[in-house]
Amino acid sequence: MIGKVIKIAIALLVLNGVVRVGAAYWANYRFEDQLSEIAQFGDRRGEALLCGAALEAAQKLGLPVAAEAIQIRRGTNPPFTCGKGYEGAVPANRGGAQKLAIEAAYQRNLDVFPGYTRRFTFNPSAEVWARVY
Repeated sequence: MIGKVIKIAIALLVLNGVVRVGAAYWANYRFEDQLSEIAQFGDRRGEALLCGAALEAAQKLGLPVAAEAIQIRRGTNPPFTCGKGYEGAVPANRGGAQKLAIEAAYQRNLDVFPGYTRRFTFNPSAEVWARVY
């Protein structure tokens, strides 16, 4: 009888950890999906608007994403960091198609087991081809 109770308690502890970690990965997947949607429809938006949309998506999901952790890349332009701006000279657009990439990074501390917290690092990103007008 006591053996069964111990086995059930261990199973519940493992299930609790799996649910917590799974929920964190699910939120990351949803954030990456929203970044992809932002990038797909971001060909005519400026970098500041794309940053605002990405930060808003992270905030709605309750993710601890800082503005400095989001980068936007258009074609051969240098990366645009949401907290700092461009890190170099921006060449003129030549028309045609170019890649639009949005990358983010954040860390979360998750209670895997009672009394055991582990830090998880997430790097969601989205990359699409965008038409330059």
